[in-house]
Amino acid sequence: MYLEFKIVEYIVDWGQHYWKAIDCQNKKEINFIENRDGIYEKLGQYPSIQQYVKDEYNIDISLIDESNGNNPVINSEKNEYIWIFKNKKGDEVKIIDIPRTTLRITRSL
Repeated sequence: MYLEFKIVEYIVDWGQHYWKAIDCQNKKEINFIENRDGIYEKLGQYPSIQQYVKDEYNIDISLIDESNGNNPVINSEKNEYIWIFKNKKGDEVKIIDIPRTTLRITRSL
């Protein structure tokens, strides 16, 4: 089975934002898991999507990058990181991520 997810950023207020994954097959939103230090999932590590794929599609696949540099494919024109994960059964999960920062500085005139 082939699955695709897109990471999106939601801006709540000045200096407040969070990320979610969108299941491109059915448009369901998956909340990112926040660890005890208040840090959300890192690029290349998607435990919330991994759990969702297991629960929703009954697919067991690791979505933690251990490729030693083979992932991601960087699309600088669209400003995205494309991660491809495969398991031994032939299932494939593609995750289209965005550069994520915890601090953004803007200037108003």
